[in-house]
Amino acid sequence: MKCFLVFLATLTLLANNGAQAQSRRITLNGCNVWPYERQGEPSNAIDRDTDTFTWCTPMYNTSISYVGIAFEDSAEVTRIRVWKDDDGTGWPTPMPKDLVILVTADDGPLAQRTWTRVSGLIGNFGGAEVFHADSIRSDGFVWGDVHDSVNEGHGWGSLVFNPILATGVCIQFANSPGNTVPYVHYKLHEFEAYAVGAEATSVTSWGLIKSLYRQ
Repeated sequence: MKCFLVFLATLTLLANNGAQAQSRRITLNGCNVWPYERQGEPSNAIDRDTDTFTWCTPMYNTSISYVGIAFEDSAEVTRIRVWKDDDGTGWPTPMPKDLVILVTADDGPLAQRTWTRVSGLIGNFGGAEVFHADSIRSDGFVWGDVHDSVNEGHGWGSLVFNPILATGVCIQFANSPGNTVPYVHYKLHEFEAYAVGAEATSVTSWGLIKSLYRQ
């Protein structure tokens, strides 16, 4: 019986890892920034073109801000993936950002929804697409985001968290302590979300488990 339970735990772990590896891209129906949005730009973050981008916020913004994406249908989201530049001030010197990763199950305008922090946050996807930051906490906080897909060759950066049924996901961003320029922008080229693949959410080897148990 003990061997059976160990095997079952191992198989469940493999299934969970497979769920991440087989995550499917979520279809989006909008991108917005609040409380202040740079007009005409946020849609660039979901146009599937890494050459376009948005600064997210208007010039001279100093407020803590949010950039969110809405799902076409609710989905069990487990990952966000970004292509970004670490120039978050509009000045030549890169400025680290502190982030909070949030999800919502509400409908309506993104700025009016209720948002909650994700859990189990890690800064990579299956050991690849490492998200460059000083610290990534399991409770949804990212300290000192310096991920730079464009100039430093970091490529895509992924943040993976415990799957949760949601209608949208957003990034709260603010300047890290010590930044010498007060302006708060987030130069984002692409913002994607991924859900657990349906084919990977259940154990499909129950017959094998029963066979081993009988032994």
